Amino acid sequence: MEQSNKKEVENKIIRGSIKGLKIDNETKENIEGALFGLFNINETEFTEETAIMTSESNEEGIFTFENVPYGEYIIRELKPAEGYLPNEENYTVTISTISENKEIIEITIENDKIPELGTTATIDGKKKVGATEVFTLEDVVEYKHLVPGKEYTIKGVLMDKATGEPLLIDEKEIRSEITFTPDEPTGKVIVSFEFDARYIKEDTDIVVFESLYSEDKKLAVHADIEDVGQTVTVKLPKIGTKASIEGKKEFTANGDITIDDVVSYKNLTVGKEYTISGVLMDKATGKQFLVDDKEVCSEVTFTPETADGEVTVSFTFDGSAITKNTEVVVFETLYRDETEIAVHADIDDKDQTVTIHPQPEPEKPQTGDNSNLGFYIGLASVAVGCLIAFLIIKFKKKDEDDE
Repeated sequence: MEQSNKKEVENKIIRGSIKGLKIDNETKENIEGALFGLFNINETEFTEETAIMTSESNEEGIFTFENVPYGEYIIRELKPAEGYLPNEENYTVTISTISENKEIIEITIENDKIPELGTTATIDGKKKVGATEVFTLEDVVEYKHLVPGKEYTIKGVLMDKATGEPLLIDEKEIRSEITFTPDEPTGKVIVSFEFDARYIKEDTDIVVFESLYSEDKKLAVHADIEDVGQTVTVKLPKIGTKASIEGKKEFTANGDITIDDVVSYKNLTVGKEYTISGVLMDKATGKQFLVDDKEVCSEVTFTPETADGEVTVSFTFDGSAITKNTEVVVFETLYRDETEIAVHADIDDKDQTVTIHPQPEPEKPQTGDNSNLGFYIGLASVAVGCLIAFLIIKFKKKDEDDE
């Protein structure tokens, strides 16, 4: 009898079902593979272990909780479907005591796909630049699967590909961020990074790493050190020189001398102003070549039309300063906004060197030389003989006239 009464009480407990639909917030398509838990209304820890029961959405996006006793419950997503962000919202449902048994509660839960980022980095529209300027690197970040009207922040940092560590300029990392609210799920924004490339002392590949945040939560990362699209290359400027005098490597001093040094350059920024400053060096001493106790210097300011090219720097001085065979070497330095960015100063570089010979002295008569004495004596004897013969003939003719 007692067993029968207990069964009758249990049958009076009102039970119902909860039917959920999981859909994509952007496309409204059904989502398969999301795991949900049913929890007591007072639960604060949401795990599979603390759940009353669990259910996973099927290929139609449907998940169900069957035979749920009346009362108030929380439905919480425990694991998102592949490719989707977690949904941490609590959904409250109630199986009513005044409802008919087998009541079905229906809810719809939306999920956002994990956003996707793609980036293309350039400097002035180029993938390669010279280390000569304060540059602005622009990274065009293309995004997918964002929620229109929701605020997002993209944070970026410049990385040194060679080290895999953040690029340091004057011992500081280069970071930037931008906050925006998209009108569409798909679009793009530009994140700009300003840095002084003149601090870079070797050819460097710079890679941009970007992360997407919303409400201080990191949603997506694009950080591939091998991604060419994320990379720009900064190359060191280089100069080389070829010195000559009237096109020759050796020259004999004769009045003023002009050394023309053809300076070839690489990796400059087109349209920017540069200065090449040079000084003449005495190879024998390794010190400055002096004329009247003064250095011989020259400089030229120019604006390149191409990244690679050449310019001539000329040095003119009084050739009388050359009193012995002298090897003169030209040292050149390249400046941008008074900042030294390249040097070519090799005392042993033959291309930078010209050899100058002094003007030869005129020959002087030599004393104590009797090599021609016999000739002069013979010549004098002939002259005396001719004079005597002339006088004999003259007197003889006079005697004949007297007779």
